[in-house]
Amino acid sequence: MSLTILRGRNMKDGDLSNVQGRVIAFRCEDCLIKYKTEGVMNKVLNVVIGKLRRAEINPDYYKAMEYFYLNTEYVVDLVILRENYTQEMKSIIADIPYSRIILIDKESQVSQRLLIGDITIYVDDDDYRRSLVNSPYAVSLNELSNVVKRGKV
Repeated sequence: MSLTILRGRNMKDGDLSNVQGRVIAFRCEDCLIKYKTEGVMNKVLNVVIGKLRRAEINPDYYKAMEYFYLNTEYVVDLVILRENYTQEMKSIIADIPYSRIILIDKESQVSQRLLIGDITIYVDDDDYRRSLVNSPYAVSLNELSNVVKRGKV
C-alpha cells in the first residue's frame, strides 16, 4: 500500500478547491539523491559511515524540481521507497522544493497512480524501473522537457 505525505502547495493555481493540479513525480533514490558507489573505497565508506551520509543531491534534478515548483502550475512530488524513508532521508530532502512525498513498496504502485491520474508524469533515470512502471508518462529527466513542451499531458 502506498502512502502520501502532504507538505503544501498541491492545489491547482493556489485554489483551495478540491481540484488538484497536474503532478510531476520525481524519483528520489538514485536520481535526485546520488549515492557514491563506484570504487572499492566508496563501498567501504558506505558500509562504515552510511551511504545516505555520503549521498549528494543531483543538481540537474534539483534545478528541474525547483523550476517546476516555483514557475509552473505543476505539483512536484517525490517518490521514495518506504524502506528508505528514514530520518537521514528526511534531513537530506528538507530543503528541496516539493509538495508531497509518495511512499511506495513496489514500482507497480507508481503505475497505479499514473493510471488513476494521481500522477501525471513520473521522472526516473533508471531504465529498469521505468520499464516496470510501463507507461508512456514514465520518462527520464532528459525527456521531461519534450513531454511538457509538446503538451502530451
